[in-house]
Amino acid sequence: MQTLSALSKCWTNFDRPCLVLLADNRYIQKTPAANPIDGANILPALLNLGSIYDAEARPEKAIIVLERALSISAPTTLRKSPSGYKIAKMLTQAYISANNYEKAEEAANKTVAIAENTYGMDSIETAISLTKLGSLLRKESLYDEGLKVCLRADHIFALAHCDDPEVTFELLNTLTGIYRHLHRYDKVEAAFRQCLGIKPAEREPFRKAVLESHLASYYEEGGDLVKAEECYRKAACIQLSSSFNDRSLSAQIMHLYAGLLKKLDRLPEAEAMLTKAKAIKPREDEEPRELLDPH
Repeated sequence: MQTLSALSKCWTNFDRPCLVLLADNRYIQKTPAANPIDGANILPALLNLGSIYDAEARPEKAIIVLERALSISAPTTLRKSPSGYKIAKMLTQAYISANNYEKAEEAANKTVAIAENTYGMDSIETAISLTKLGSLLRKESLYDEGLKVCLRADHIFALAHCDDPEVTFELLNTLTGIYRHLHRYDKVEAAFRQCLGIKPAEREPFRKAVLESHLASYYEEGGDLVKAEECYRKAACIQLSSSFNDRSLSAQIMHLYAGLLKKLDRLPEAEAMLTKAKAIKPREDEEPRELLDPH
């Protein structure tokens, strides 16, 4: 085992063996807080290792490291801490990756509190944190609470004249799902249309195809099969484009479209669509993805 003095020499270079030792749960939890190597000077190594575990899709390891880092950087959410804000965001995502939404919500609440105290109640950072919290509340079916959080984020973004398409897209996408579950149909279509007009949807065809499919599903639920068919047709056209290469989503879109065509008594078209869908085989390197998230 490396000595503490040896560890301190390699921290500056973030050597992997040193970082792995730092990630060892026994070492992290048993290192005395009064030890001169503990505290702020260990933080860069912990952050670096947390990022490594995140990139390697090892959220359980990342959580151990990031919890330790957060206890150093922001022992209380009342403390101003730019690094604490960054760590809390990373920790939230790690819990999401581990499918632990209860702990993710807890980390997201900490992120909001740190953002408020570090950057201000009406800061962009606070709004971004609220958006993530709202998304988690939606996933936990806490729609009323999620709506309040998202509307506050929307208000802050409007005050700041935020034009970042990524954060705007995430907020509107979350609001769309919440409005749909709360049966606020007066708001659903407008939110969908706003999402479709934002750069992430324009730049990434799979997002636009998914949104068109969600909008089609919304119309189908409401009995407007004509509008639903129009949206499914758009989604199908997008997924046939050369830039759309997610085969699992392509198959799901075509299955949904075929179901609608059956409702419209267009059986030959429905059968042809199903045949095409069944012929689509995901690539070996393609991870399964669900078209319909918890909207």
